[in-house]
Amino acid sequence: MSGSDLAPFVAAVLKDRTIAGMIQENNELKSKLTDRDNERLLVEVTGQHGSPIYYKGSMRNGGRCDDDHWCVHLEKNDTVLSLILLSDLEIWLGGTLVEQFRYITDNLTGLSGRSFHVDDGSNTGIGGIRFMSAAVRNPPVVYCTYGRIGPMLRTDYEELTAMTNVTQLMDLYQNRTAPGIFIEYIIFKNKGIRGIMSLLG
Repeated sequence: MSGSDLAPFVAAVLKDRTIAGMIQENNELKSKLTDRDNERLLVEVTGQHGSPIYYKGSMRNGGRCDDDHWCVHLEKNDTVLSLILLSDLEIWLGGTLVEQFRYITDNLTGLSGRSFHVDDGSNTGIGGIRFMSAAVRNPPVVYCTYGRIGPMLRTDYEELTAMTNVTQLMDLYQNRTAPGIFIEYIIFKNKGIRGIMSLLG
């Protein structure tokens, strides 16, 4: 067999290798784009300055609450924070700080009680609570944050939800142990996340 007879086979092999290389490169680029989009859609509840990370979620796993809001449930974990740390918490979206709880808790409408559930035969239980956004950004990104607090007495829960700012919260727990807080989900305002919404289809 002469070299000229082998030429078509060699060309076919080189072509296949070229196509395979292009497919691999294309897949790598797609993977990088997906990773970048996932980073942009990452929701984190953290301590001050983004550390430590207490809760994570993804805008991709969220859903519309109504025409104006997008709800993101955070991944369940064993994190239990002391309620006294509330004012240190921050919300990050795609690596960008979008809300600081110190502004929420200073806001006169910051704490809003929802319901109280007794978990056992005693008078202690878990209370639901909502933290309204202070709308420090224009347009605001976060509408409100929902969570649970406890275990605690019903009377303590009622005292807590009657508060209007973080100063009262600090006074309440100055001489007693603060209950735990569990952040469950965050509701974002669609107007504040238009760029993100385009990634969600």
